Amino acid sequence: MKVEALARLLLARGRCKAFVTTREFCLCGMLSNLRAAGGSHLVDVGASVRVLRSGELLAEPLRSGSLQIDADTLLTRRLQTHRRHVHERVVPDEYWRRAAAL
Repeated sequence: MKVEALARLLLARGRCKAFVTTREFCLCGMLSNLRAAGGSHLVDVGASVRVLRSGELLAEPLRSGSLQIDADTLLTRRLQTHRRHVHERVVPDEYWRRAAAL
């Protein structure tokens, strides 16, 4: 998903569930409040679950901060696309269960 599509979605709905893949982690969370930040964008992350490169699972039941979205960030709303984005990483089954529950 391109940032422009996320902006349209957030403008219409206020927040949305999305899957994010960066070099450091993969995340499933509720995103809101997209804004420009220099050459990238920031988005607020509500309830979320993420897996670090080390395989450690982190779950945040409430707002977990802001996330910088840049050209290397993979962003999607589709589960199967997210699975392709993280296919080379070790992702615990618990991540997928918690992501489905969000």
